[in-house]
Amino acid sequence: MPTNAYSLYTKLNIKNFEAGYSYLFESHSSGVGTGADIYLRAKDLVYDNSLQNAYLTHNFTSKNEKFTLNSTLSGQQFKILPRSVFVNQYSGYKKGYKYSKDNVVKIEEQFNYTLLEKLNLVGGLSYEYINAIPKTSDLPYQYDENKSPQDQNIYYPGTNVTDSAGNDLTIIQDIYDIKYSNAGSYLQLQYYILKNLTLTAGTRYDYNTRYKGTINPRVGLVFKPIKALSVKLLYGQAYLAPSPYKSYQHYGSFFPISNSQGEISQLGSAYWYLPNFDLKPEKRTSYDASAMYQLNTNFAFSVNGYYAQISNLIVAEGYINEIFHDIPVGFVNKNINKGEAINYGGTARIDYKGVLGLKFKTNFFAAYSYVDGNIANAPLIYSAKHTVKSGLSVMYNQRLQIYTKVQYRSGSLREGSTFEKPLISDAFTVINLTANYKILNKPKFQLGVFSSISNVLNTKYYNAGNENLDQSPQDPLRANFGLKLDLK
Repeated sequence: MPTNAYSLYTKLNIKNFEAGYSYLFESHSSGVGTGADIYLRAKDLVYDNSLQNAYLTHNFTSKNEKFTLNSTLSGQQFKILPRSVFVNQYSGYKKGYKYSKDNVVKIEEQFNYTLLEKLNLVGGLSYEYINAIPKTSDLPYQYDENKSPQDQNIYYPGTNVTDSAGNDLTIIQDIYDIKYSNAGSYLQLQYYILKNLTLTAGTRYDYNTRYKGTINPRVGLVFKPIKALSVKLLYGQAYLAPSPYKSYQHYGSFFPISNSQGEISQLGSAYWYLPNFDLKPEKRTSYDASAMYQLNTNFAFSVNGYYAQISNLIVAEGYINEIFHDIPVGFVNKNINKGEAINYGGTARIDYKGVLGLKFKTNFFAAYSYVDGNIANAPLIYSAKHTVKSGLSVMYNQRLQIYTKVQYRSGSLREGSTFEKPLISDAFTVINLTANYKILNKPKFQLGVFSSISNVLNTKYYNAGNENLDQSPQDPLRANFGLKLDLK
């Protein structure tokens, strides 16, 4: 079950201009079912995807440095490559190719203006254009990138048959070609009400040609009653528009039905995951509070808490006796806006850094987090209520650095859990260790060795899985060693 990945990054700065480009490619096996006993292992069963991004920015600062303007033009493309193919129980163990492409072009102007000594303004305008081909259903052969979606003429597998009367039952695939745009504007002010009290307030308006307009305000207060203590209170609203993937992706299968004489009479279908073109954005309202107390330059304690509520929650719903392309379907899933989600929790953390003599430096942190809530009247899955993390770093003589991290997680709820019947994975503790040593430190280059050991104690631990694989086994002890060369 092969995996492969590589990436490229490049950036160029000329005076007030900056240009950059990145390309990322990742490939993994697609021969995965709902249980390890039915995985297929073959080199040609791959899921390939790529992401590339290019941008150009320009920064302008006025002579009095009270006004700055940042201009950005960017483009991005995500693609599921045509050779991506599934062979599993969902495709009837026949080859089912996939394809998807998303192109985004965006332009944005953002300014920062110090209007008064105590008043600062930040605002901007943005416009983005999106052209997307959402993830296709299973294709009997590869998508031809030299043809438009309308000219593919690809049929749904299982439909390229003729009935006993000589009628062609072929159904051509729905390959969606989505074009839409989003225009946004925002304005935020920061006002120093008192020497130790700052107000930040702003709002953003977006108009999307698919979802129309939305307004999202935010407000925050920062209070410093004493120099060592800082307290923040934040309120905000946001929205998450359903992606073309959530609104348009579909998969399932058709099959021919024969009469008593063994002749094909019609098409049937047992299951389809169908698109929903009428999905609305999810809306989030959040409240955050945090405080940090810094005793001195070496020691700090912080605590934060949050409460968030999401409405128009997008969830998958099941239906029976549906129709797709005039064919009865036994069972259908589709994404709908239904119910609410609530999420709340917080973190307490301490940080310490110190110097022991002339050659030793240490950094230490410890944190405890609590997370809980519900999604559409069901508990949070894949999430541990209690997490404890701790890390210690020791550096000697600017050459040797050793870092160890300990993490404890309580049991996580897995898929299928209810409040009445929670399905919980086991709690676990894992220790990781890294070390770096500089062999040479020259004016032109540095040469060093490094090692990284994860799961030092070879703990057998599991993450929450799904209903078919209730606990997903994680890596045992793993060690990496290598050389690192830095050119100056």
